[in-house]
Amino acid sequence: MGRGTQTLIAPSSGNYGVTVIVPDLKLIAWVLEWSFHSVPIVSHGTVENEKISGNVVGCTLLGVGGGTTLTVEVKAVGL
Repeated sequence: MGRGTQTLIAPSSGNYGVTVIVPDLKLIAWVLEWSFHSVPIVSHGTVENEKISGNVVGCTLLGVGGGTTLTVEVKAVGL
């Protein structure tokens, strides 16, 4: 099991792609949980189009609130 984080700055409302590397794993089998923390508190959007490649997981966040710094955390299981 491992986790990784990525920070996204959303200057305006919209859809954003995010990619998170899980350095503790060489190969992700599946994602257990997505967590979001924003400053200021706004909608983090909806996770869509999740893709896994090696130890990297990516997705599209639909409907992210504008003017925010969003930290995305992924908890995953793999090798």
